[in-house]
Amino acid sequence: IRDKLKEIHQLFQIQAQMKNITFQLEVSENVSQEVYSEPNRITQILNNLISNSIKFTPPEGQVLVFVRQGRTPGHLYFEVRDSGPGMPPQIIENLFTDFTSSKKTNFSNPDIRTNPTGMGIGMSISNHLVELLRGKGIQVQSEIGNGSCFSFEIPSIADNNSNQAISTKDLPSKDTIKAVSYTHLTLPTIYSV
Repeated sequence: IRDKLKEIHQLFQIQAQMKNITFQLEVSENVSQEVYSEPNRITQILNNLISNSIKFTPPEGQVLVFVRQGRTPGHLYFEVRDSGPGMPPQIIENLFTDFTSSKKTNFSNPDIRTNPTGMGIGMSISNHLVELLRGKGIQVQSEIGNGSCFSFEIPSIADNNSNQAISTKDLPSKDTIKAVSYTHLTLPTIYSV
């Protein structure tokens, strides 16, 4: 997992620098390289959360990513925190519903406040992937003017009941995810997954 996280850091470091945003990814020392989960799905989830955080964070802001052992033994905890404009409760309530439109909130530019920027499919897919990886879904904390924090926790070791690694046979394939995205390309801008 550490190798995947390094790749993610390299990818988004460039985007953050282009926007003059501080981007940091901190991995706790007790996070093992070997994780019995689906690293490509974890990458998809993190890519969507980080991409959205960079997208909505103004220049000179920051996006911080933390990975550490979960509160539950045998779990990994992921957190993406930004200094963006934050979201009101009514947006958070519907954030993981397909095709929920969100709006940028930039108090210094009134035109941006009313500019729809996405249809929400990426957040819905990411939340679904967390659940399929046996997580409890993505948690959101946000307040207007104080940024947002997205977090999730997933099992990272063999299932104690069956002594088998977590099965991902029910996860949608990359082709399925691409097909879902392709189906909606005629819509206005959608989140990338």
